[in-house]
Amino acid sequence: MTTYKIEFAKSAQKELKKLEPTIRLRISKSIYNLSHDPRKGNVRPMVGTKSWRLRVAEYKIIYDIFDKKLTILIIKVGHRKDIYR
Repeated sequence: MTTYKIEFAKSAQKELKKLEPTIRLRISKSIYNLSHDPRKGNVRPMVGTKSWRLRVAEYKIIYDIFDKKLTILIIKVGHRKDIYR
């Protein structure tokens, strides 16, 4: 089975560290699950871009998939009301 490598943008790392520990753990588990199949679960392609989004409770994770490199780049992590600003 193919496993994708997960990388974080510096801004996404900072956003994740700011979250409270319980939600950070839930988001981290969901990101880990992306490494097995980045297009499975509560994910959707974003309109007008090549990015995807994953919803975890009240938070969203925006990421890009690079199939040739088997890499997922986490671009943004944040509350759903603020993520697109």
